[in-house]
Amino acid sequence: MDPEIGAQIYPWIVWQGQRVRGKEAAKILIEQQLRGLELLTARGVQVKINSVLIPGINDTHLPEVNRIVRKKGAILHNIMPLIARAEHGTHFGITGQREPHAEELAAVRDACESNAGMMSHCQQCRADATGMLNEDRGGEFSMAKVEAMTIDPQEAMAKREAVRTAIVRRLEKTPPTASRSVVVSMRPQATREILRIAVGSLNGRTIDAHFGHLRELLIYDVSTGDVHLIERREIARYCHGATTCGDSDAALEGAIRALHDCALLLCSRVGFTPWRALENAGIEPNSEHGGEPIDDALRAVYAEWRASGRLAVSLNRIQSISA
Repeated sequence: MDPEIGAQIYPWIVWQGQRVRGKEAAKILIEQQLRGLELLTARGVQVKINSVLIPGINDTHLPEVNRIVRKKGAILHNIMPLIARAEHGTHFGITGQREPHAEELAAVRDACESNAGMMSHCQQCRADATGMLNEDRGGEFSMAKVEAMTIDPQEAMAKREAVRTAIVRRLEKTPPTASRSVVVSMRPQATREILRIAVGSLNGRTIDAHFGHLRELLIYDVSTGDVHLIERREIARYCHGATTCGDSDAALEGAIRALHDCALLLCSRVGFTPWRALENAGIEPNSEHGGEPIDDALRAVYAEWRASGRLAVSLNRIQSISA
């Protein structure tokens, strides 16, 4: 509810086609969230609010959030602990923000306890709560019972691999939705102020793809007055499914080789491990333009690089590759 706090959580938003940052972005986002809550409750929709507890940022503010959302008609307010793991590639994970202790989480939940029906046995609003809203049955499924189970690890891994192989084969049989363009020379452009940028896009119009889920890269040459798609490069997927990533070093190495003549990679999301590998290879990962039209994002990045002087550095790198 406080833009000062919101700006520490949401660095930017896209509002009416424009990227807005800082307190202004937080103010707009809060206003729209509250407006959405009011419109839904006015129409008889039961609304549950999720809040993530971030120590040192919003921990003391959440009781005020709870008071306001209850006043506006929310029937549930679920306060979840922040997950800040560097391997997930999230902002708070990379910057070292600590997660809340169990005692801190319990204290904030106690401070927000109300007739709104606070749920305490749902930890992350995923598949981690057993029972009904007013009946926690988690104790029936304890770790002691899990440890007492007899599982053949080799059989379990073989079954897992068989399922994964079947999924991969099915995906490989799925025909691509976009038509292939003519592949041009891989030789880097170095005769003009051209910046070669790879883009992750599933719809071919906006930057909407997670790096780990890509099976092809759109390669663009960008100059002062021109954005030109020069080719589509196929790569192996780094991730399979929502949670299985990083199992294939070969896939990541192949993707980086496919980007050898590119200065940047624009995607909606890039995980921590590939982000670090890309940087080590001299390729700048960029997720600042997720959701934006490709042409607009490419022109904005080009302008930023030219204004900062990084374009000249990139040209020197490309010339060394061409030599």
